Amino acid sequence: MVEGISVTGINPTGFTLDYGAFAEVSVGTAAHGPEWPAPGIQMQFISKSGGNQYRGAVYGDYVNRDWQSTNIDLEQVRRGAQGGGGLSPHEANRLWSYWDLNADIGGYIKPDRPWWYSSVREQALSARQVNFPVKPLRTSLMNYSGKGTYQVPQDNKLVAFGQAVGTISRTASIPSARPALASLRRRRSTSRRRRRPSSSPGDGSGRASGTQSSMTRCSSRSGSDSSAPTGPRGRMARTILDVRVEKSLQLGGHRRVAGFVDVFNLLNANPEQNTNWSSGSSFLRPLDIVAPRLARVGVKLEW
Repeated sequence: MVEGISVTGINPTGFTLDYGAFAEVSVGTAAHGPEWPAPGIQMQFISKSGGNQYRGAVYGDYVNRDWQSTNIDLEQVRRGAQGGGGLSPHEANRLWSYWDLNADIGGYIKPDRPWWYSSVREQALSARQVNFPVKPLRTSLMNYSGKGTYQVPQDNKLVAFGQAVGTISRTASIPSARPALASLRRRRSTSRRRRRPSSSPGDGSGRASGTQSSMTRCSSRSGSDSSAPTGPRGRMARTILDVRVEKSLQLGGHRRVAGFVDVFNLLNANPEQNTNWSSGSSFLRPLDIVAPRLARVGVKLEW
């Protein structure tokens, strides 16, 4: 819930949370109150509010693709992790570009009564995916948040909150996709013609020969599937370690500036977040691998 508004199930529509606008986040795992409509893990987000002083903040961070390592190993390459776009398979899961800008401000219309708060956040992300190695997948996010608070008697408040979201996900078109698809269709058509039973004029047993050819194909196909063992399967637990180093300076009054450096996946682990479990030649092919170790720098100014 965001300010008491349920947002469950609307994330697939493009709704994203403006984390820069939140003052408090709570996570409950059990013993929920009657206000929660369903069991399970529940999250409550409370946004910042205005007050009797005008306060604001500006935040920005940046990631350069040269500030990261590689973590796809030879075993994952052997199982089908692919490269593309002139890059090797070891670079198929790297972050290509990232930046995040956020500015918010709050204050009052009249002291002790009506307060207001607003936030604007823009993020741009470009990342490569193992299951789409041709070009980076680009996502742009825009969040506009606003909140009004009015103090009424007996320590009660009236709160109005709204958020507008703009999400753009795009990939460049692939000029060679149509010829490749046409070539694939031609190969399939040729394959179908080759599979038709043909009679052998020499022995007069054309139908038997066709049956034998079909049985040979089935046996070969079964043999390829035999590489996929049956039974339950699971993934090994992996540890992802992230660290931050931050330094802040007090500039006087409420003004403060802070700079930080984040290092994600410090141990450069490479767990697979998604793997193909379907029988066949692509069995156990990695579809999504955690991004390698990378660094991010940022700065925040509060006043």
